[in-house]
Amino acid sequence: RAHPQATAWRGIQRRILQFAVAAGRPEEGVALARELAMTTYRTAEEFNDRFETTAPDAVGGAYPVCDYLTARGQAYRTHTTPARWLSMSDSLDRHSVTPEAISTPVTLIGFTSDRLVPIDDIRELAARLPTLWRFVEAPSLYGHDAFLKEDAFVGDILRAAFKDIKA
Repeated sequence: RAHPQATAWRGIQRRILQFAVAAGRPEEGVALARELAMTTYRTAEEFNDRFETTAPDAVGGAYPVCDYLTARGQAYRTHTTPARWLSMSDSLDRHSVTPEAISTPVTLIGFTSDRLVPIDDIRELAARLPTLWRFVEAPSLYGHDAFLKEDAFVGDILRAAFKDIKA
């Protein structure tokens, strides 16, 4: 199941998209929803390490972190449509699996800093899986994006899992 906090964040993103579509500004809606999403993928620690907190000279001026988020939103707005985003987002919140019914060997990787898929949810999943082969819990500065940013670490675990399956 989706964690209620993740559903809440995605719900706000969906409302942003619906509002933007109703206002005739769908691409801006995608950009804003992506900006909000980016704040949920990464950790507060990473943002603190990456961005200055000095206020801009003028009221309403952009902070460096806001420039980053705006750039990420602008880059993404041409890659999807509001309808695609709404469908994907809603499907994540509707997805539900009965772990006890899974008969395929499973390797899980959970990152302690992931706020979208909290480590306690991964631990519960691991405890309920009858075919758990391996559960790796790890820290990461990158939160939900750790599976992308910690590619060597994740790659080693996946290679080992595939090797075990072949054996």
